[in-house]
Amino acid sequence: MSILRFYPALYGGKLAALIIKILGRKGTYFPGVVNLKIDPDFLSHIKKPDKIIAVTGTNGKTTTSNMILDILRNGGNDPVNNSLGSNTIHGVLTALSSNIGILGNKKNEIAVLEIDERYTPKIFKAVQPNILVITNIFQDSYRRNAHTDFIKSVIESGIDKNTKIIVNGDDLIASNIGCDDNKICYGIDRLSFETYTRESRLKDLSNCPICGTKLTWDFNRYHHIGRTHCEKCGFKNKEIKYRVTSVDFDNMTFTLEEPLGTFSLPLINKSLEGLYNQLASYSTLREYGMEAENIIKLTQNLNIVESRFKYKKIANRNIYSISAKGLNPIANSRVFDTISRINGTKCIVVMNDQPKSDLYKEMLSWLYDADFEYLNQDELSKLIFISWKGYDLKLRALMAGIDEDKIFVTNDEKKVISNIDMNSLNFIFLHDIEDPSVEMADRLINELSLMLEEDK
Repeated sequence: MSILRFYPALYGGKLAALIIKILGRKGTYFPGVVNLKIDPDFLSHIKKPDKIIAVTGTNGKTTTSNMILDILRNGGNDPVNNSLGSNTIHGVLTALSSNIGILGNKKNEIAVLEIDERYTPKIFKAVQPNILVITNIFQDSYRRNAHTDFIKSVIESGIDKNTKIIVNGDDLIASNIGCDDNKICYGIDRLSFETYTRESRLKDLSNCPICGTKLTWDFNRYHHIGRTHCEKCGFKNKEIKYRVTSVDFDNMTFTLEEPLGTFSLPLINKSLEGLYNQLASYSTLREYGMEAENIIKLTQNLNIVESRFKYKKIANRNIYSISAKGLNPIANSRVFDTISRINGTKCIVVMNDQPKSDLYKEMLSWLYDADFEYLNQDELSKLIFISWKGYDLKLRALMAGIDEDKIFVTNDEKKVISNIDMNSLNFIFLHDIEDPSVEMADRLINELSLMLEEDK
C-alpha cells in the first residue's frame, strides 16, 4: 500500500464529507470521488469490515438492504452502509472510508452494502462479501442493462467461490448465478388468491437455458418468476430453503417454513414484491446467524418501506403512494399489477417530473413493454397523467384499451386535485415513475388529507 497516496486520499475524503455536512447536504458519493481521484487503488488499500453483506439485483435492492440494515440496527449493531449515498463504487468508497478513524483504525466490523449490478465485478475485486444477496434479474434501462444474460454474466464474473449467495429461487435467471454448492434460495408458494399464470408483456426466460426446449410452467407468478421445469433435460427451480406458504393481508402476517420450523411473521406491505424483499432480508439474516425469533421481534416496528410504499386512510378513503424507478418496464408493471389487485373504485395519478437531462426524453420505448393493460378495468374511475411526457403516456394507455374519457393529462399540479372526484372513490393511488416525483406525491397526499379531513 502506498502511504503517500492512501492517507491523503483518506483525509481528503473526510474533509469533503465534513464540508458536505456543514452545508447541510445528506447522502452523497462525492467523498468517494475524492478518495479515488487521489488514490486510484483506494478500494484495495482501505481496511474492510470482517463481515460484509452485499445486495444487488435489478429491483428491490434498496428496500432489501435497508431492511437488513434496520433489523441489525434494532438488534444493537451499527453496520457500515451506503444507504444515504450511491450504490456505485464511489458510494461504497464513501461508506468504507467513513468507517476508518483518523489513525486508520476500523470502527465497525459489519457492513451492509447495496451495489449496482454493473459495478459488482469492479467492487468485488477489492471487496469480497461474505454474503451476496441477489434479489432478481429483470430487463431494466435499455441503455444500460436490458439484456438479462449480460447482467447475469456481469454479476457472475466477480463472485468469489467462498461467497455465500442468497437468491430468489423463483427467479430462474438470478438463481442460476454462481455455484450451487454455496447457494441458498428463498421463494413464495402459489398463494390462495393467485391463478396459475399471470399474463405479462415481458418474459425474459421462456426456453430452457440448458437445452433450449420450451419450458413447462407449473406456476407463473409474473414475467419469468414462478416454478417451472424442462421436460427434455430435467432443468427446474433450485431447492427452496426459506419458503412462504401463506399470506394473510387482512392481519398483515405471513407463514414461513424453514428447516428449523414454521413461523408467523409480520408483513411489511401488501405487495408481492415487498414480500420477496422481506423474505430476502429474513433469509440473509438467518444465514448471517440471527435466530428466527429475534428477527421476528426486531421486524415488528420496521418502517423502511415508507419511501416506496405509503398508505393513509382518511374518511373511508384509502390513499396509496407507490413509487418505482423510471425507464424500467418491469418495476412499473409490478406497481400496476399491485393496484389492479386491490378491489374498489379507484383514481390513479401517474406522476413524472421534468427529467434532469435531454437524455431521458429520447427513451420512451420502455412504456410499451410496461403492462398498462393491468389498469384497464371497470373499477378505474380516472387515470391522471401529470408529466412532461403526458401524451405519450396517454397514447400507451389508449393502446391498452383504457377509455379515453377516463384519461386526463396535465402539467399543472393544482389541476390534479380538482380532477379527483372524492365522492365516488374508495382508493386513490399516487404513482411516481422517477425519483423527483416523490416530493410531488407527498404534496398531493397532504392536500388530499386536508380536503378529506375538512369533509369528515
